[in-house]
Amino acid sequence: GEIIKQISETELTLGERFRIEQGIEIGRRARELYPGGLLIDDTDLVSASRKTKRLMDDADVSIILEGAFLIDGFVARADILR
Repeated sequence: GEIIKQISETELTLGERFRIEQGIEIGRRARELYPGGLLIDDTDLVSASRKTKRLMDDADVSIILEGAFLIDGFVARADILR
């Protein structure tokens, strides 16, 4: 979702639009499969990565959805962290 907000659809190739739509669908299905998972829905990547780290360190948390990792300017988001 955050990429779509930053780039107008006319700037995206068909392949890029497809990957974004697939990513959204996978995220939706992950939430259906793991309804008790804790969703990291922050659009601020620094905040999201801090929350992810905090939740990963919490022994009571077993599932994290949309976990974020920010390292040396590179970003990765995981649909499901178990």
